[in-house]
Amino acid sequence: MQEFNIVTTFAEKHKWGHDMVTSCEKYLPSNCTISVYLDQELPEDRERVKYYKLPEERIQKFKEWFVPIKNSKIPPNVECNSDVYNKNLYYFWDADRFCYKVYAMNEAIRSQQNRYMVWVDADVLFESAPSNEWMKSLINEGTYTSFLHRKTRHAETGFVIFDKEHSYNDGWWDTVMDLYDNGKITQIESGWTDSHVHDYMISLSTKNGVKHTRLSKNATHAWNESPLIKHCRHFKGLRANNEHGSNK
Repeated sequence: MQEFNIVTTFAEKHKWGHDMVTSCEKYLPSNCTISVYLDQELPEDRERVKYYKLPEERIQKFKEWFVPIKNSKIPPNVECNSDVYNKNLYYFWDADRFCYKVYAMNEAIRSQQNRYMVWVDADVLFESAPSNEWMKSLINEGTYTSFLHRKTRHAETGFVIFDKEHSYNDGWWDTVMDLYDNGKITQIESGWTDSHVHDYMISLSTKNGVKHTRLSKNATHAWNESPLIKHCRHFKGLRANNEHGSNK
């Protein structure tokens, strides 16, 4: 059994996702496999890359419930006509846009055999080869997740490691899917993206005594201020224009 399972998803129009998968296959060490969840025709599996269908019916059920709410409900603590709601932070409430990765992670962590699930966004590129030891250095034994903390904004969830052998693993994912499948996500006042759900779960689990590893501490540019910058970059919106960028 390989230790790490790299998990990602992307829409058919986001062709750079295939570049991300290829970079993982090229550079990641021998203790890693790659799982890709898609809502399109699946490419042929390769030695280390396996393709899976997203749970489309489950996602559609969530979207059918959520989209009318998003279109009619003013987000908590935000005035409908404010600049915050209408411009800069509108994506905070786009749970339907960001739900695919959550459903993909849930599928992978419930079914794959690797000890660690590593979520990596599809607009990440590995540019050099980390060692097995470097991968293990991102984890502190006894903690549940390793993630990119930011001091002034929600967590950066372009890269998150989960230890499936941790006693809190089932409780974390049962709670997360309860937020989505049972219409509780709108109870989170800070926002409804996967990043806000992650922050909510970090807070909830910490109160229950669960420990987590911050790969960046009180960072402004979380990716740049983490060990990840040594081997990979997160292009975010720049990736579509083939520009070179990193996370903010």
